[in-house]
Amino acid sequence: MSPPIYNELVKVPADLVKKDFPDSCQVEVTNLVPNTPLTLVSTVARKQDGSFLLTLNPKYTINKNSKLSFSADSSKFGKGELTIEKLAPGLKAIITADSNKVAQTEFQYIKDNVALTAILRNNMKLSTSLVLKYSKFSVGLLANVNGSKQELEGLEATFAYKDEGILVALSPKNKGQSLVVSAYDRINSRLALAGDLTVDLNAPDQAPLFNVCGQYYIDSKSFLKVKVNQEGRIGLGYTLPVNDNVKIAVGYSINGKDLTSAGKNNFGFNVNLNF
Repeated sequence: MSPPIYNELVKVPADLVKKDFPDSCQVEVTNLVPNTPLTLVSTVARKQDGSFLLTLNPKYTINKNSKLSFSADSSKFGKGELTIEKLAPGLKAIITADSNKVAQTEFQYIKDNVALTAILRNNMKLSTSLVLKYSKFSVGLLANVNGSKQELEGLEATFAYKDEGILVALSPKNKGQSLVVSAYDRINSRLALAGDLTVDLNAPDQAPLFNVCGQYYIDSKSFLKVKVNQEGRIGLGYTLPVNDNVKIAVGYSINGKDLTSAGKNNFGFNVNLNF
């Protein structure tokens, strides 16, 4: 099996820790337009400040190799994206541009035991990465270069071990100034655990940052999640696919050190409807 691109080396534990904990109220409707390659995605979200954000996102499948997506929201932000899955054997291209005049072209090349990426931005900044895989081990390197200043702005690496249901990774970041340890364990068909630990190597006496998360499958589709971080903030999440067309997720973020309103305890839900 080929390696993932660099940004996906620790995607499994990162997703378990970050996703399925809604912190705002949101309804998303996906409509497959009959007899066309067009999908319309509409989202209404109530933000924590009480305001509402409406987003429209039409997606058009050009052919089996290419797709086009546009999005626009009520804050007057817009974005377009063209994805070409197979520009050449092993090569994928993603071109994006938005209303803030930010544009970039990303190339992903995956073949055998090598994964390469290059992201070219219109502000003369370049991100490039390399991942090499051998058996159950992967080594990745990411560099961010400022072309206008001709300087290296960021450098990090990831050393990962992945076996069936297990992933452990070490990631020196910020040019070696910090170290992130990520782990994932699918204990059985119902229970999975994940976490990360961040250590500031320039301040060894400072307490590290951490997240610990558990996911329990009630059945094959619905699950409960709970997580906690170094600040004592607890996240609770429950996801229930009602049927093939409706999925509901609820979340509650609790300040374990302050259960009053000053602790910014927050409830959220997501409803996904497919037609």
